[in-house]
Amino acid sequence: VAVGVVSHRTLQCDRPEDVADRARTALKHIDPDQLILSTDCGFGRQGCNRDIAFFKTTAIAQARDILLKEQGLEPRGARASDPTLQTDIVPPTPDR
Repeated sequence: VAVGVVSHRTLQCDRPEDVADRARTALKHIDPDQLILSTDCGFGRQGCNRDIAFFKTTAIAQARDILLKEQGLEPRGARASDPTLQTDIVPPTPDR
Protein backbone atom coordinates (compact mmCIF):
# COMPACT_ATOMS: atom_id res chain seq x y z
CA VAL A 1 0.00 0.00 0.00
CA ALA A 2 1.54 3.31 -1.07
CA VAL A 3 0.92 6.17 1.34
CA GLY A 4 1.64 9.81 0.51
CA VAL A 5 3.91 11.14 3.26
CA VAL A 6 5.03 14.36 1.53
CA SER A 7 2.80 16.89 -0.19
CA HIS A 8 3.23 18.42 -3.62
CA ARG A 9 1.14 21.39 -2.49
CA THR A 10 3.76 22.94 -0.21
CA LEU A 11 7.06 24.30 -1.41
CA GLN A 12 8.78 23.86 1.94
CA CYS A 13 11.02 20.82 2.14
CA ASP A 14 9.88 18.24 4.67
CA ARG A 15 12.09 17.21 7.56
CA PRO A 16 12.76 13.45 7.63
CA GLU A 17 11.49 13.33 11.23
CA ASP A 18 8.14 14.81 10.15
CA VAL A 19 7.86 12.35 7.27
CA ALA A 20 8.60 9.49 9.68
CA ASP A 21 5.82 10.75 11.97
CA ARG A 22 3.34 10.60 9.08
CA ALA A 23 4.51 7.10 8.24
CA ARG A 24 4.05 6.00 11.86
CA THR A 25 0.39 6.96 11.56
CA ALA A 26 0.08 4.66 8.54
CA LEU A 27 1.91 1.88 10.39
CA LYS A 28 -0.92 1.80 12.92
CA HIS A 29 -3.12 0.38 10.14
CA ILE A 30 -0.72 -1.21 7.65
CA ASP A 31 1.82 -3.99 8.16
CA PRO A 32 5.39 -2.65 7.68
CA ASP A 33 6.05 -5.24 4.97
CA GLN A 34 3.09 -3.87 3.00
CA LEU A 35 3.86 -0.15 3.33
CA ILE A 36 5.45 1.95 0.59
CA LEU A 37 6.32 5.56 1.44
CA SER A 38 5.48 7.88 -1.42
CA THR A 39 4.53 11.40 -2.38
CA ASP A 40 0.84 12.29 -2.32
CA CYS A 41 0.98 13.20 -6.02
CA GLY A 42 3.44 14.37 -8.64
CA PHE A 43 5.52 17.53 -8.39
CA GLY A 44 4.55 19.03 -11.75
CA ARG A 45 2.32 21.79 -10.38
CA GLN A 46 2.22 24.42 -7.65
CA GLY A 47 5.56 25.91 -8.77
CA CYS A 48 7.58 22.99 -7.42
CA ASN A 49 11.01 22.91 -9.03
CA ARG A 50 13.43 20.00 -9.28
CA ASP A 51 15.44 21.04 -6.22
CA ILE A 52 12.38 21.02 -3.98
CA ALA A 53 11.19 17.69 -5.41
CA PHE A 54 14.69 16.26 -4.88
CA PHE A 55 14.81 17.24 -1.22
CA LYS A 56 11.24 16.09 -0.58
CA THR A 57 11.95 12.65 -2.03
CA THR A 58 15.27 12.47 -0.18
CA ALA A 59 13.34 13.11 3.05
CA ILE A 60 11.25 10.02 2.26
CA ALA A 61 14.39 7.86 2.06
CA GLN A 62 15.76 9.38 5.25
CA ALA A 63 12.44 8.78 7.03
CA ARG A 64 12.56 5.15 5.88
CA ASP A 65 15.93 4.81 7.59
CA ILE A 66 14.59 6.34 10.80
CA LEU A 67 11.77 3.79 10.80
CA LEU A 68 14.09 0.89 9.99
CA LYS A 69 16.33 1.80 12.94
CA GLU A 70 13.29 1.94 15.21
CA GLN A 71 12.41 -1.59 14.10
CA GLY A 72 15.95 -2.77 14.87
CA LEU A 73 16.75 -3.16 11.18
CA GLU A 74 19.74 -1.90 9.23
CA PRO A 75 19.21 1.51 7.58
CA ARG A 76 19.79 1.41 3.83
CA GLY A 77 21.17 4.91 3.49
CA ALA A 78 20.04 7.72 1.26
CA ARG A 79 22.88 8.41 -1.14
CA ALA A 80 21.40 11.82 -1.92
CA SER A 81 21.90 12.90 1.69
CA ASP A 82 25.58 11.89 1.74
CA PRO A 83 27.61 15.13 1.52
CA THR A 84 30.50 13.34 -0.19
CA LEU A 85 28.23 12.47 -3.12
CA GLN A 86 26.74 15.93 -3.60
CA THR A 87 27.99 17.47 -6.80
CA ASP A 88 27.58 21.08 -5.69
CA ILE A 89 30.12 20.79 -2.87
CA VAL A 90 33.71 21.42 -3.85
CA PRO A 91 35.99 18.95 -2.06
CA PRO A 92 38.79 20.46 0.00
CA THR A 93 42.13 20.64 -1.73
CA PRO A 94 45.04 18.93 0.01
CA ASP A 95 47.64 21.17 1.59
CA ARG A 96 50.72 21.46 -0.55
